[in-house]
Amino acid sequence: MLETMTEPLRIRQVVLGEGFPKICVPLTARDEKTLEEEAVGAVREQPDLIEWRADFFENICQPEEVEACLTMLRRVLGEIPLIFTVRTESEGGSREFSVEQYEEILRQASQSDQADLIDIEYFRNPSRMEKLIEDIHHDGKKVIGSHHNFAGTYAKQELIQRMRQMDQAKADVLKVAMMPENLDDVCDLLKATREMVQEYTKCPVVTMSMSEMGRVTRYAGEVFGSCVTFATVGEASAPGQEDIRKMREALTFYHDNFV
Repeated sequence: MLETMTEPLRIRQVVLGEGFPKICVPLTARDEKTLEEEAVGAVREQPDLIEWRADFFENICQPEEVEACLTMLRRVLGEIPLIFTVRTESEGGSREFSVEQYEEILRQASQSDQADLIDIEYFRNPSRMEKLIEDIHHDGKKVIGSHHNFAGTYAKQELIQRMRQMDQAKADVLKVAMMPENLDDVCDLLKATREMVQEYTKCPVVTMSMSEMGRVTRYAGEVFGSCVTFATVGEASAPGQEDIRKMREALTFYHDNFV
């Protein structure tokens, strides 16, 4: 078993950073009715976490609509932890937001009683995001510090440096997702993940190399130190995501043969 510095993080009844990587299913509906249908279908497959990719929601800039969806999701999800994410276009999301819009939407979700984890794209504006992390912690919520690069993969040391920056900003979970151009990129991400959890952070780490080329990184988290993987019940929200049932089979295979 990989020896790490990770201090497990409990979110409701789910513990990040120990045992099997937890499976998260993203919801990407454009309206509340379809979002509820997606959520019901996802819950039926019993994922460990559910992520609402709210950037797909057509009324994302209407606070009362967002709050209604959050309330509905908590009712449907029960005790399954909910991640609230607004992925911007520059990091692979469905649309772009000004920094002010982005902060306002995340603050609203944080002040709601419904979401458990708030995803923050740390590198869109580090100084402002550090203040946002502080405010979200004040609301009693946990933060996923994230960074997504759909144009390529940073060298191993830069991957580590970026995760360490988010760690120093007091994010509770550190997440990076990179697009590989070759298998060396995939290997660099896996090496960076292992080194990060063994030497630099006590926070749970989530990493993935996107597309078909990087698919192995979604299965091998327990081997290298990534504690969450994303799977689909329906439409994928990022390249390389696997159906949740196939993902469970793959995680079991890696656990039984490599851990």
